[in-house]
Amino acid sequence: MPGNESGGPRFDGPRRVTGRARITFGKNLRTARVAANMSQERLAGLVGMDQPYLSSVETGAQNITLDTAEAIASAVGQPLHVLLRPTR
Repeated sequence: MPGNESGGPRFDGPRRVTGRARITFGKNLRTARVAANMSQERLAGLVGMDQPYLSSVETGAQNITLDTAEAIASAVGQPLHVLLRPTR
C-alpha cells in the first residue's frame, strides 16, 4: 500500500458499507435466541426495545450501536464477537 507524505498508509476515503455485519449479527442473534428458547418479545423486554424493532435487527434492517449489540448478546448468553462471526 503506498504511503502518504508522512510515511503512513494512504487513506483513500471511507469504503462502501455493505451491511454484511448487520445481516450476520441478525442471523446469529436469531439462532442464539431460538437456542436459548427465548421469544422476540422476551428478548426485546430484557434489552428495553420493542419487538418489531428487534425483529428488524434480526433481519439486518436496523443499524444498531455497539452498546445495544453488546446488551443483546449478553441477554442471549453469548459474547458479542460470537454474534458477529460469519457463518459458512
